[in-house]
Amino acid sequence: MDVNNNSLLSKKIIDKYDYGKCKENIQVILRELEEARYKYGNMVFPTITANLEIKFNSNITFGDKTSKYVETKLDTLDYINDTNNKLSEVVSTFTKEEKQYFIQYLLYKKSEEYICDEIIFISKNSLIPIKESCIIKLALAFDKAILKNIKGGM
Repeated sequence: MDVNNNSLLSKKIIDKYDYGKCKENIQVILRELEEARYKYGNMVFPTITANLEIKFNSNITFGDKTSKYVETKLDTLDYINDTNNKLSEVVSTFTKEEKQYFIQYLLYKKSEEYICDEIIFISKNSLIPIKESCIIKLALAFDKAILKNIKGGM
């Protein structure tokens, strides 16, 4: 999919969701994925191409004799592969700026100031719709999006 055809979520869609809770949910998923990658000591960190395509790889080998250990390892590999596939799908819908936010902030844990000043070259206020769109897209893809509590009903 060509990144130029992708767009940020509209403010109307973003405003329906609790950004803070969605962000917490995505951070939990990414922490669990990171832990699973390192659990067996031979997981490969995702690679980033020049076109900002993210390639999620796994490099687990199976030479273990203990069946419970192998079963747990297989379950972990399934979890990693399922999560990586879902991440690949949603990242393909990101704009270039959303990909940069995802890579730099969520994967590499760089500061938002760094992203604004060194990567995207925008103001912190201009980053707000980018990060909100990125997080809400991820939360929706993982079925972790939380709607805002709106008092008074419809």
